[in-house]
Order: sequence, then structure tokens, then C-alpha cells
Amino acid sequence: MTPLPPEQRRAAQQLRAVALWALGLFLTLCLAGLLAWAGVLLAIFGLAGVALAVAAAMTTIGLTVWRRGMLPMAVLSAALVLPAAAVALGSERFERSLGLLAVSVERPGDTEGKTYSRGSGPVFVDLRQLKATGGSTTRVKARTDNGPIVVALPHDQCLDLTVRVRDGGNRGDLTQLADASLRMVGIDNGQKYDTGWGPIGLTEEATARDERALSSATGRSSAFSKLQAYGRVPNGMRRSVDGYTWTRKTDEPGLAKVELDLSASDEITVRDYPDWAAPMSDGIADGYNQVSSVSWPNEVRSPVSPSDLQWRMRESVRTPENRARWVKWEREMVKFGIEQGRRAAGPCATKQELADRGWWFETQPATIKAPGKAPVTLLGGPTTRRSVIPQPAVPSKYNVLSVEVNGLGKVKTTGVTKLNPEANR
Repeated sequence: MTPLPPEQRRAAQQLRAVALWALGLFLTLCLAGLLAWAGVLLAIFGLAGVALAVAAAMTTIGLTVWRRGMLPMAVLSAALVLPAAAVALGSERFERSLGLLAVSVERPGDTEGKTYSRGSGPVFVDLRQLKATGGSTTRVKARTDNGPIVVALPHDQCLDLTVRVRDGGNRGDLTQLADASLRMVGIDNGQKYDTGWGPIGLTEEATARDERALSSATGRSSAFSKLQAYGRVPNGMRRSVDGYTWTRKTDEPGLAKVELDLSASDEITVRDYPDWAAPMSDGIADGYNQVSSVSWPNEVRSPVSPSDLQWRMRESVRTPENRARWVKWEREMVKFGIEQGRRAAGPCATKQELADRGWWFETQPATIKAPGKAPVTLLGGPTTRRSVIPQPAVPSKYNVLSVEVNGLGKVKTTGVTKLNPEANR
């Protein structure tokens, strides 16, 4: 092989040196980015001192052992320390723990002096097996810096309940850099866990009232809207020093007391659950699941309607026999709606709470009054002639009625729905 002329050798050496320098710069910048990310994570979990120690070690190596690498070592040290310092000075510290924390409490004294906490992840406190006698007090303190809290109360058991929701544990306190660093490692508010948080079994009137209360909460701390007790943001929350307190008392004397002290960055759910229900889901099982419902009692099955059994609403099957099926089903649905309202309100609910909770369904109307025509009323059979639902006449055979039943048994028609586009013709 013929050797290259001196000029070409020098050019090749210079090109190789430039390529090696560019590669070194690229690797240094990539490593600096990783170290900056690591420094942020360390600072979030209160380990900024570890970042400082590692940076000091790298600087020492650059000054003593590997002097040619003093500049890249200095860059890497700065990349590790500076973001960590920024987060340490500007954000709340997270506890050094990850993932779901599930705790089951059986006796009131088991929780004394304890705080159930997570740095990043949800906290589930299961009180369904609690053996609390009248006059006893169970105190539970739980906190998650980055996630939701669910407290499962004993099903169908009356309790004197006090819930204190504290400010703090708020991921909103993090800088954008810290928030992005958490998301890069999949620590994203524990969103893979579904807590079923959301209004459950509220009547139209109660929904509007709650929405007005939330809209008037401007200027209040975020703790005001985090708590959902028995499927709604509770009324009567009192401002405390660092959050809000809500008390649910009954008229029954000598009940067991449960006092909850909760702080979370995300939503807080408190309600009773049957033993078979799973108040938290990790998203593995999708679809309708009556047994492991996180939004109990929303997914308790209602009586199957004549429409679901293929007894259609169209004119060709509007017969007395078919009407009798609808009337029978309506009576079953009214009973089911009362039960659902009571389930949603929880045990020992007040009359006002039962009036605010209910269920909805759609049914076939009995009377059609088309414009310019005489009303046509379809009756059922001898034992199911008339509906138990107060019904207005509808203008078209393609209309259905929306019905609401509350926990006290009050039934009302809330609207008329069009079945298909032919209703507009």
C-alpha cells in the first residue's frame, strides 16, 4: 500500500482530530443531559447532597488523575449540581418512595402515631375490616406528594366521620424542569391507577348546586375541590389553618368515630365499599366489570329493559302487550333508582342527602300528541295499565322520556330525547 503524501496525512490527522473532538463534545453533552436529569430527580427526593458529592468527586478526578479531562469533568459536574440546586431551592421535597401503598386497618389503635405516605404513587387505606366499637376513635393520617388517596370505609356501617384535607403535597409546586424529569421516568401522578373519582348518583338539581359551589370557590386553596366524599364534593366544609375540614355526623348516639387527616397532590376519595369491590384499579382490566368497579355503585346492574330484550320502541310494536312490559320495567327501575340513591349517599344519610342522590333511565312514552292531531295514549294490560311515572305527551313516536328517581322515591321526567334523525323530519 502506497503511503499518503505528508500533506494528505496531516489533513487526515486533522480531520480525525476534529471528528474525535466533535464525538467527545456530543458524548459530553449527552452525558451532561443525563446527569442534569439525575440531579433533578435526586433533589426532588431530598438527595441533592448526593449530587453534590458526585460532582465533587468528578471535579477532583479532573484536577488530579485525568487532567486532560478537566474541562469535560467540570461541565458534567455543573450539569449535575446546578439543576439539582435549582430544584432543591424552589420545590417541595418528595418522600423517597414510589408506587402504590395499600394499608388494611383492623383495630382503631393500629393507626396511632403512624403516617401512611408515598413520595410518588397512590395511597389506599382500607378500613372495611375495621372492628370499631361504639365510642372508639380511629385516627388515620395519610399523605402522597404525587398521587391520589382512596379511603374505603366499612359498608353499611354508620360512623361519625371527620375528614381534614390539608394543603400541600401539591405537584404544582414543582418547577417545569422537575415535572418534566418525573415524567421522563414514568412518574406521572400515578395516572395508571383509576380511583373512580367523579360525581356519583347526583340528581340534576344537586349537580347544579355543587357546580355553583365549586365555581364560587375562586381564591380558595386547592384542598377545597380535592375531596370527594360518597361521590360528591361535600357541603359544609370549614376552612382550617392549612386546609378544610368536613364532618358527617348522624343522630345515632354512641357511634364509632373515624378521623381522617389527608394530604395529596391529586384527588382524595372517601366512601364505603362492599368487601368485594376494588376501590382502585391499575388499568389492567378494561371494560365493564361489576365486581371490581372503582366507581361503585355506578356499575351495579339495573333491570334489563324491554328495548335491550329487543322489544323495540318503534310503532309496529306499540301494542298493549308491549306497553305492559314497559310499565312493569318502569316499576322495577323506580325501585332500583331508590336503592341506587341510597347506595350513592352511603349509610345513615340524611333526608337531604337522599333527596340529592338518584338514578336515571329512558322509557317509552305512553302518550303521543303530534301537532294538529288528537292525542294517542297506549295503555298496558289489566295489571300494568298505567305508568307510575308522571308523563307529558311527546310530539313524535321517535321520542323517549328521560326519568330521574331519587333516594326518597321522588320520580320526575327531566326531558324528552329524540331517538333518531327521523324525528327531525
